[in-house]
Amino acid sequence: MKGIRINEKEKNLPRTLAVLGFVVSLLGIVLSAATNPQGTTTLPGLDLQLSATGLIGVLIAVAFLFAKNNVVEKIGYGILAINATVGIANISARGIELTSIATVLDLVVMILFLVSSVYYFVVACLDYFGYSKFGVNGKENTKLGTLKGWNKLVENNTLTNEEYDVVKKVVLKSDLSSKAFSELEDMRKLLEARLASADDLKAFVASISK
Repeated sequence: MKGIRINEKEKNLPRTLAVLGFVVSLLGIVLSAATNPQGTTTLPGLDLQLSATGLIGVLIAVAFLFAKNNVVEKIGYGILAINATVGIANISARGIELTSIATVLDLVVMILFLVSSVYYFVVACLDYFGYSKFGVNGKENTKLGTLKGWNKLVENNTLTNEEYDVVKKVVLKSDLSSKAFSELEDMRKLLEARLASADDLKAFVASISK
């Protein structure tokens, strides 16, 4: 079974949608402030009085999407998914009548947040069940798939090209079913999660190369 190929542009799609949603929400706040004679504004889709907590909460969620830590990134998408679900439920309960710019912006923001979160978690689930985000079926456990995973660490500046070349030599020499190959994959996952450093990798490679 072939893996699902997702290029760099598609990888950044959920983040782009989330940022766009945040920008549209700010636009909605500005328009609400300009047109509301009472002087109160609401955060689009959430029916919350605009406060430091409400606005900063959404800003933090969007900021989480750019975190190097995968757990923090997932939390950010989770917050956006919850906000989008609550917002769409509130709009539906009131009855969707696209008679004002505010209502349209409400709906656009929630749809952007929801699509962003759903896209991210669908890709994450596919990856969990054996599909690589970079086009190689993870369950095939090929050397090509392994090297693509290590190359990702170079792309996000976790490793240097020289360190990658050292790992590449080990991968090409190792048997797919060997303990060393399995442990090398574990080390890659630790590096990807920022739970190990380049020094740890150097020590590990030295230990299995003896």
